[in-house]
Amino acid sequence: MVLAFTVKLNNMKYIIFTIGLFFAFSAQSQQAFLMKKADAQVDLLLDTHPSQAAFSLRKLSSSYAGSAIQVRRSSDNSTQNIGFTSSGDLDQSALTSFCASTDCFVTTWYDQSGNSLDATQTTDTKQPKIVSTGVVEIENSKPTIVFDGSDDEFEVGTVSSFNYLHDGTSSSLISVSKYDDVGNEALSGNNRGASSQVGFSLFYYTANKIADYITNGSRNVVFNQSSATTDILNQHLYFTTIDADNATAANRSVSSINDQADFSNNTASNSPSTSDASQIMTIGNSGKTASNFFEGNIQEIVIFSTDKTASKADIKSNINTYYSIY
Repeated sequence: MVLAFTVKLNNMKYIIFTIGLFFAFSAQSQQAFLMKKADAQVDLLLDTHPSQAAFSLRKLSSSYAGSAIQVRRSSDNSTQNIGFTSSGDLDQSALTSFCASTDCFVTTWYDQSGNSLDATQTTDTKQPKIVSTGVVEIENSKPTIVFDGSDDEFEVGTVSSFNYLHDGTSSSLISVSKYDDVGNEALSGNNRGASSQVGFSLFYYTANKIADYITNGSRNVVFNQSSATTDILNQHLYFTTIDADNATAANRSVSSINDQADFSNNTASNSPSTSDASQIMTIGNSGKTASNFFEGNIQEIVIFSTDKTASKADIKSNINTYYSIY
């Protein structure tokens, strides 16, 4: 402004034009500038670490243009897709508007990886809940999906979709969940939790333990169980890396809870199967025909068909920054 008052009169028209153009440009670009600034502060996990399957109630990829979930309203069984806000959170306003004064259940948890491995449940009674009497289910200030431990589960892909979890391919899985400590239950799996099956499962146990479990028919390939910890009774981050044919038994599964030290307690040394899994992958159970239903809540599951050990610190930081777990 001082510059405008010190210039010659015959240059005034030019100066006014220049200043006016600056402010016009700023007003027109203000929203885009602020959005870019906000985006720069939000590190979307899959932008840096692409995955094979990704289910979350936050946006994980800038290239994903779909919704987070589809919900069913119990009052009339109508369904609606629920997306994300501009900041990448679940659109709770749209959710509560659709589910006003009633319950809503999740029919589809959309895969954000780009591989179209959506988690679905078409049977009403088996759909986990996200809204209770018009109020969104919350865990540590973030929306969550609640599984009843009776029959709630999603089905994902085919029997071959997740073979890399059990066939000796190096892979990693992360989850954000809370276990309600009511029995031996599976967060996810495709081997029915039985030694007669082929596949993988992630189990919680009554003694406050969590374990990776891989079987090849009647033989255990991996059974890596944690020590007892009450951390799993609260919202927690689980990170596991699996290499089912590693010559060193302890290295077949290396896992951790929150920021605790890794545990690698497997002693099984049987060879993994390269056959398809015995069951379709489920979330909330150990396999499609199993009855190891999970009671608790889940906010995020991401599965990688590669070993993400080298990126573990960065992945954990990304998740914990958003969820404030520990």
